[in-house]
Amino acid sequence: MGRLVKNIILQHWAGPMNELVEKSTASIKSYAESIGAEYEFLRGVVYRPDVAHKMDYPCQKLIYLDEKYDEYDYVVMVDADMFVSVNCNQNIFTDDIGIGRHTSIQTGLRKNLAGLYPNLGSVNAPYFGGSVFRLSREVRQAFRSQLTDEILLSFARRYHDEGVMHALAHKCGMKHNDDGVYLNGQMWNYSSFEPDVDKANFIHIRTKVTPKGPKREKIENYRELVKRGLIAE
Repeated sequence: MGRLVKNIILQHWAGPMNELVEKSTASIKSYAESIGAEYEFLRGVVYRPDVAHKMDYPCQKLIYLDEKYDEYDYVVMVDADMFVSVNCNQNIFTDDIGIGRHTSIQTGLRKNLAGLYPNLGSVNAPYFGGSVFRLSREVRQAFRSQLTDEILLSFARRYHDEGVMHALAHKCGMKHNDDGVYLNGQMWNYSSFEPDVDKANFIHIRTKVTPKGPKREKIENYRELVKRGLIAE
């Protein structure tokens, strides 16, 4: 018999629990179970407690690089305001090959980061949106081998985990146009306001009602998608 594949989906939340986080974690946990993956919900300071006071909370999501997860073939980290669409019929571990998502928003962020941190960033290296990461053991270990306190603390208050992951991809020699770097379009992170959100696998609840606004509380946009039958309550 071959070795049993082990995958895990993580979510992290640092603030007080609220209805949206409770429903998101229930949705993602249920999805993990449906595809035979493990699930863990992490709270508060879980990564580098020695310097956690110097970092904003999004940096805590970098726990996915920790060696304690080396037993897993793949680790997926999903934001705590993401939901599985009722139309999702794909397995994020086996039906995609990318690490993270990239849109024109990330292109702009990368350009700014490379200008501010020329020694750590590059417009030719991948830049991933932080809402969903899909990381093989090989990538996690390679990134961890390049991670220094300089990189971590450079992005502790700005660009956060996205900045760190960009710098690590750059240090590892990854290029923006490499095959298998990015996830398939928006499938694993459709913003809730997108007009074709019904095509999503994962839906990211945002404050905007439409792409140009207005804005309202995220929980209201969640309830609207439940009412439309796109998210199971």
